[in-house]
Amino acid sequence: MTQILNATCSRGGLWSPARSGNDAFPLTLPSGEVFHSARLTILSPDPAADARLAAQPPAGQAGSASLTVGWKSSGTAALTYQVEAFSAAPGADPGTARATGFLASQHGFHFDNRFPSVPDLQIHTPLGDLKIGDAANGLCGGMVYAALDYFNAGLPVPADAAAPASGGLFDYLVSRLLFSFDLPSGPLRYAELMNPRFPDGQSILGRFFPSLNGRAWTMIRQEWPVIKAELDAGRPCPLGLIKVKSGDLNQMGHNHQVLATGYDLNGTDLAVFIYDPNFAGNDAVTLRLSLADPTRPVALSYSSGETVYCFFHTKYAFAMPPGTQHAVGRAVLFPEANFLGALSDVVAADPDLGTRRPGSLAILSGNWSLYSGPRFAAPVMHGAVPLVLGPGSYPDLAGLGVPAGGVASLKAVTDPANR
Repeated sequence: MTQILNATCSRGGLWSPARSGNDAFPLTLPSGEVFHSARLTILSPDPAADARLAAQPPAGQAGSASLTVGWKSSGTAALTYQVEAFSAAPGADPGTARATGFLASQHGFHFDNRFPSVPDLQIHTPLGDLKIGDAANGLCGGMVYAALDYFNAGLPVPADAAAPASGGLFDYLVSRLLFSFDLPSGPLRYAELMNPRFPDGQSILGRFFPSLNGRAWTMIRQEWPVIKAELDAGRPCPLGLIKVKSGDLNQMGHNHQVLATGYDLNGTDLAVFIYDPNFAGNDAVTLRLSLADPTRPVALSYSSGETVYCFFHTKYAFAMPPGTQHAVGRAVLFPEANFLGALSDVVAADPDLGTRRPGSLAILSGNWSLYSGPRFAAPVMHGAVPLVLGPGSYPDLAGLGVPAGGVASLKAVTDPANR
């Protein structure tokens, strides 16, 4: 399947006289291919802004073609949307799935999220040991974040076939679990979405106050665009799953964390591919729903048969897995030469800079190796050896032979600097 259109458009808003309109997009079909399908993703969470595919070619059409997006907005709400179109060889039934390369059977842990009843944390004090949590309740968030760490570092997960009860891997999973809670805002998000008073569909007040919209609106218009952008960029995305409706915060632990690894979107029918730490090695776990109407309750179908009411993305940040050889360091990145543009602060490593690829940088500490691929693939070379930069200012990476946008990941290393 060939992507023949990928456009993001903004329309309407406070300074625009237009409140509605139609946008036409000409399509150039590659030789020997016909029109396959189109996707529309609304990136604006405001209920006063909307868009739809008003016209598109029939599947199988050859030659010149076009599609039209109809849109509307209010005087204050601007609309932003993404429209994509695809072609394929005639008679073919190509898959429409997008995948990040993460497979539960290969990159997930080889044991289920079933731990013995031991404290998550033990803190030694003069008055005795303070025990916090119980691993028997699960470490799903820790397993998701840790598996993603190993994937991003380009390293295999440990070969352990049984869940650990102590030791370095156990401590690492617990630390990543605590990070996945995103304190203090993370629990508040769970509490909001699991509250039985939070509607499944759009409430009357939600038409005027987007924050009061229901679970369907949250998933379709707020969360899915963010998740899709991560998956389209090749980055697996951690999700929180709401599996209980209750005002009792003691029930919060009945919710769950998983990892979105890809998706398939046919029209408005969405399937999200999932690594679920409760099902080690299972590549067939999916979460399905319709994106057709964010104002009405939407049924979620989880392939395990478990009930899921809502999902949202959680805030992941990379951490180097334990036992790996890495160094301490800090670097500040700038998108343009001469330290211009919004800076990014990197500590120890960043496996995927995405759109934050630097044109200049300042290394505050440590020696750093640069890579042209994500997940520390394809080191930038200095002659016959990888380029390693020591502490200092580097106002123009192009002057070091690094092409524009040529750094996709970087990390502090123990190697000596050679520039």
